[in-house]
Amino acid sequence: MDLSVVIATYNRSGSLAATLRSLAGSRVTAGSLWEIIIVDNNSTDQTRAVVECFVESGQQNVRYLFEPQQGKSVALNTGIRQARGRIIGMTDDDCIVDSQWIASILQEYASDPDLAAIGGRVGLYNRMDEPMTVRTSKQRSVVSRAPFEASSPPIIGCNMAFKREIFDVIGYFDPDFGPGSNHHLVAEDVDFLYRVCKKGFKLVYSPDLIVYHNHGRRTDDDRESVCRNYVRGRGAFYCKHVLRKDGAVLKMAYWEALGVTKSFARKIFAGNTAGREMILLWNLGIGVIYEFRTHPPKIFQAIMPKVK
Repeated sequence: MDLSVVIATYNRSGSLAATLRSLAGSRVTAGSLWEIIIVDNNSTDQTRAVVECFVESGQQNVRYLFEPQQGKSVALNTGIRQARGRIIGMTDDDCIVDSQWIASILQEYASDPDLAAIGGRVGLYNRMDEPMTVRTSKQRSVVSRAPFEASSPPIIGCNMAFKREIFDVIGYFDPDFGPGSNHHLVAEDVDFLYRVCKKGFKLVYSPDLIVYHNHGRRTDDDRESVCRNYVRGRGAFYCKHVLRKDGAVLKMAYWEALGVTKSFARKIFAGNTAGREMILLWNLGIGVIYEFRTHPPKIFQAIMPKVK
């Protein structure tokens, strides 16, 4: 099997149906073997029926898995373990993939035997939507040769693919991160990609890999919720790796906190409000606290039991 596409889904049967239709329209070179693995993460809507209907329509390369433990990372790990492909691709249940997406992934790996991980462009399916969780650069880059930026990683989780052996080396997605985790700390992709880079694997951003986020038109409240979960996730990511004595992540955390603090101070001294900076620092701190309480260092474990 050349490629397995893993999709973790939770109560998005409508958008999942659109995602599956876009995958069914993929233009793939004759002879390429690929499959779609849908991991239903405890959905209470019509998710299973949508997948079964898709299979009945003639799409035989689809498998449905049910994962009762809540959390996107848990669901992704279940799909990865069951995948048969030598390459594991991932997109989300609210994305529309370009017709060349699968072909582009296979071509990238066929042309570069050193390639271990790849990601690409993410656009808006609805151009009136808020421009969040997008990646629009048309410049190809080798991510592992540049400083890793947790605050703005060039690759995000709805558009990436990995050689299977990567998981044997660095493990799977951290179940404490991601939508549906205990505190909705959205940093599962940042954490995993950082671990890929840290091990020295070749990680590439290719503008030829294109998917579109199909969120409809999000509101200001949606934007605030998304930003809050990402910032808290980043704080937890910083805490996780700093507690493991990772100096590179300590520098990332330091420079982000310093930059926000300076911006806060400039606005205050100028007589302006600094609400954005206060919210950012607050949510970074909450993420740090959540991670610290969940995985306290041994010296604190006796007085600070793990959060259930």
